[in-house]
Amino acid sequence: MKSATPFFTLRCNTLFYNSAKRIFNFVLALFLFSKSNIAQTKTTAYSDQYWLQYYGQLHLNSKWTILGDGGIRMKNGCKEKAATLGRIGLQLNLNKNLSTAIGCAYFSQYINDKISREEWRGWQELFLKHDFSRVFTNHRLRLEERYFHTLSTRKDNFNFRLRYRFYFTIPINHPTMQANTVYLIGGDEIFLNFGDQVIYNYDQNRLIAGAGYKLKDNLLINLTYVYQYAQKNTAFHFEKTDIIWLGMIHTIKLKKKNAVPNPVQNQK
Repeated sequence: MKSATPFFTLRCNTLFYNSAKRIFNFVLALFLFSKSNIAQTKTTAYSDQYWLQYYGQLHLNSKWTILGDGGIRMKNGCKEKAATLGRIGLQLNLNKNLSTAIGCAYFSQYINDKISREEWRGWQELFLKHDFSRVFTNHRLRLEERYFHTLSTRKDNFNFRLRYRFYFTIPINHPTMQANTVYLIGGDEIFLNFGDQVIYNYDQNRLIAGAGYKLKDNLLINLTYVYQYAQKNTAFHFEKTDIIWLGMIHTIKLKKKNAVPNPVQNQK
């Protein structure tokens, strides 16, 4: 008489294999379904912008500097306006490496070349710089209070935004940032929203790379590429933007003995 043990073992193995196969197929289907939902939910838009901006610094003395800048931003191959802006501030140099500033700003955003939203903004910042041989680095921590008015709905909203930027400058043809110097620039800046009306804290990140030329001791021109990754109205709606940014930094000193702060510190 043959033993039933092999048959029983084979039957168990078959049941186990079939059950495991069903579980695996179920888990795989669930994974593919979840992945499909995520892919359908998360959307990414692409855009291009072109920024032209002037930065002015009026050095009152060795401690105090008036800051001001203004610019226009275009999109869609420079065919449409994206935004216009103006900003002013007052900077206090605490020592040769550390400064603080306070100011206000106005921004207007456009749709079809018409203003769609206005923003009034207050801001405060700390700025720290370090020099390492030919590499000049700085850190900027800025807090902004942003008040928005949407023209189409006549609705207002308010939020805070915290920005941290790391930035570096490397002169090429001279060891220091003197006149007639070609230099490389780079850095990264992250933006975080917070406040009662804020749902998603992440706002955007900007990766910065470019080059510049210091014509004179008080005049620089930068041509920069910025890769911007921003969150839009929902948690899964993002926008990638390629930005070409041309900036001019102009310094005016009332007294020749005044120390000159880093001329690129207050670029947005």
